[in-house]
Amino acid sequence: MSRDRESVSLPWPPDDHAELRGFPSRSLSPERELFRVTQIGYGPWWFGSSMRGRFDLTEPDGTCYLAADALAALIEIVGPESSNGIVAADLLRKRRLLRVHLPGKMSLADTTSRPGRAA
Repeated sequence: MSRDRESVSLPWPPDDHAELRGFPSRSLSPERELFRVTQIGYGPWWFGSSMRGRFDLTEPDGTCYLAADALAALIEIVGPESSNGIVAADLLRKRRLLRVHLPGKMSLADTTSRPGRAA
């Protein structure tokens, strides 16, 4: 049984973005294959705002969860839906794994950086 979050996991960045200058980043090119698990009927670039994901943004914004491998993409959707590590089989029947590529080279926040660097 999933629960909606009462608030977003992360606060909005400061207006001047000065505090973000030292945040680790990583460049990804369109050649890099990424993965996403979505509900059938939704494309890979659907941005959710259900507040059930770890870093969901409220409407009208949203979050597009992409992963470096298929297992990580699956974990992104299983986490909010699990109860003691167990998920209903129906959850997976209604999902599909998609392979995606970024539309261009992008510099993104590296949230996989070692603890302390991405704080």
